[in-house]
Amino acid sequence: MKRSKKVALTLMAPISVLYIAGCSEPPVDAEVFKSVDQCAGYYDRSNCESTFSEAEKNHEQTAPRYTSLQACEADFGSGQCSTPDQQYHGGGGGFFMPAMMGFMAGQMLNGSRQVPPQPLYRSKDDPNTYRTAQNVPVSRTEGPVKVNPSNVKVAPAGVVSRGGFGAQAAHRSSYGG
Repeated sequence: MKRSKKVALTLMAPISVLYIAGCSEPPVDAEVFKSVDQCAGYYDRSNCESTFSEAEKNHEQTAPRYTSLQACEADFGSGQCSTPDQQYHGGGGGFFMPAMMGFMAGQMLNGSRQVPPQPLYRSKDDPNTYRTAQNVPVSRTEGPVKVNPSNVKVAPAGVVSRGGFGAQAAHRSSYGG
């Protein structure tokens, strides 16, 4: 065997181990809350307000974006969408996004940052399920959940066409990533 093939095989072994380890990512604890008041029933209010504030900031950057109010409301329901400026500043804007229906926090007691605070949404087609901005189902109820951190990463939003969020929501059946 040539020396270069030995080197290539030697390099492939650790990469394979890393690849397999990534596939078996253990789920971590997180919690879903409908509001700051609900969170404050279990944790320190200032910690809940801080976590909600961070989720709200992520909402502005990660919420699904629609070019029309009708397309957004078709996925999230009547009266559930507005422009970012209407939600935060009382003005108008160039796109529409759904309202936050709750937020998810990583382990608030130990300060774990594996799951960053993030907004959660409920689609019109699957109103009983909390979903991330990337349409990953998280939970049907508020409270503790197990999630895979790589499935609930906070990512910048893209423009969604009708059926992008709601249609996918109706077809998914697994929870917690």
